[in-house]
Amino acid sequence: MILLVESSITGLIGAVGSIVAVAISIFLYLLSRKKKTLSYELLSEYSLISIDHELRSKLKVLYEGNPVERVHLLLFKFLNSGNVPITASDFDRALNIHLSGDSTVLSADPVKSSPENLRVSLSVEKQDITFQPVLMNGGDYFTVKVLVGEYGGSFEIDARIVGVKLIRAARRPQREWFFKEWRFRLLAILAALLILVSLAVSYKTGATRFFAKSSPTPLPQPTPYTTSAENTTALVIPNSGRASYYPANIDISGLSGSIDKVTVVLRNAIHTNTNDLEIILAGPSGKRVALMAGVGGAFRNSTLIFEDRAGPLQPDRSGTYQPTTRSQGYVLPDITHEPIYKELGVFTGDNPNGTWALYVFDKAGGDQGQIAGGWKLQLTIKPRETR
Repeated sequence: MILLVESSITGLIGAVGSIVAVAISIFLYLLSRKKKTLSYELLSEYSLISIDHELRSKLKVLYEGNPVERVHLLLFKFLNSGNVPITASDFDRALNIHLSGDSTVLSADPVKSSPENLRVSLSVEKQDITFQPVLMNGGDYFTVKVLVGEYGGSFEIDARIVGVKLIRAARRPQREWFFKEWRFRLLAILAALLILVSLAVSYKTGATRFFAKSSPTPLPQPTPYTTSAENTTALVIPNSGRASYYPANIDISGLSGSIDKVTVVLRNAIHTNTNDLEIILAGPSGKRVALMAGVGGAFRNSTLIFEDRAGPLQPDRSGTYQPTTRSQGYVLPDITHEPIYKELGVFTGDNPNGTWALYVFDKAGGDQGQIAGGWKLQLTIKPRETR
């Protein structure tokens, strides 16, 4: 009787293994099929200028001679996410970004491309940005920076490309992403088959208690969330020495969980030579990160966003940059100098609550400036796991 049971289980394992092997072969074949797709992603969306109703009669901001009250900075990325080249001749209708509502395109400029010699040209007309057709091989991409006045919060991407049914958004809701993509439905089937194999092997090795006692249903785990706080007080930087607020603090309280990501925004930075500056962020745990030191150039009115996964700092240009330093040592007063880290990821896992301090110091004479809009701290928090 025992031999008969073991023989049946061995046969079941062999049958399930054969099914898994066939399913994997089909899956690999489908993955290798040629596909022609173009996708896009809104990498960032930041408000640069926002004049409230009370200030409109006292303050006027002009862009190329025209008054503006609300200005947003948008960063788009377009990617050939398939494995078939999209040629210039494939475009029956050019790629276009249309901003809805009362939005007006103030300017649009290509920022980065891969490969670097990917020549991207565009034209702007009121609410539309139109890109000239360009050759994009599989994996090629380009990004474009757009300044928008009176941004309504929505836009449309349009083009007609031979062989491309739909220009896909790179990020879609998880439920739609799972159920509409055949690859992941097939992966779910494979996972179910592998579970059957595991159950059969466990039964054969004597783990029969699995069937006698059901496992408790795991509790759903909370997802990370993002919160922000800001200090809008202008930081005036003298030609040498400490900024007018040293440090400029932001107090965080009431958050439950640990830090998953830190982003720092310096608004409306103006300085004739930022090579003189040392700007350090100190967290509640006492860890310090050099946002910029000994780098840059001239900044006329730039909004600087610091994140680890970005490029190095560029002079006189608003954008998202990684912490960048070329200093061999730091001379800031009232702050211990070791260690000072070069990545914001050092805060990962820390308690976010407490005082965050921004130290701004000019270590050489002859130049001055300010961070006119103050600074903002954005935290992605990973909640405590449910047990």
